Amino acid sequence: MNFQALYETYSKPIYRFAYRLLGDDEEAKDLTQDTFLILHRNMDSGSRIERPKAWIYTVAANLCRDRLRRRKKSLEIMADFLAEQSRSDPKADALSREDVGIVRRSLAKLPERDRVLVLLYQDELTYAEMADATGIKKQSIGKILSRAIKKLVTTINAGESR
Repeated sequence: MNFQALYETYSKPIYRFAYRLLGDDEEAKDLTQDTFLILHRNMDSGSRIERPKAWIYTVAANLCRDRLRRRKKSLEIMADFLAEQSRSDPKADALSREDVGIVRRSLAKLPERDRVLVLLYQDELTYAEMADATGIKKQSIGKILSRAIKKLVTTINAGESR
């Protein structure tokens, strides 16, 4: 795949991924641009990328981690999570602003590794792609992701009962 095709295919999903992790529109745009600059430089150097989706998500995840470490404050996660869901799921339209807040707060309570896996899962990456993007062993992804989702559901349910 050439650079233009990769950009057209993955720029919006990478922006959404970065936005959900960073919680800031401008930062997500910058990170998306940085991700594709790195891709362009890599392709210009003649390097062959065997699994471009996983490679691009790996770069984006690493850039997000770097920004979050520098920021050193609590994260605003998933500002657009339910809005994005409602576009594809008519049932989600009925969710209130309170529900959006519960999901954001619940995601923010998850450890960084779990948040990243949940977001990658939502973006429909395979376990192999998630493993490449996070550095976690492929055989561990399912168990860690399952536990992360259970923690998220438990936290959301606890938030709803308040």
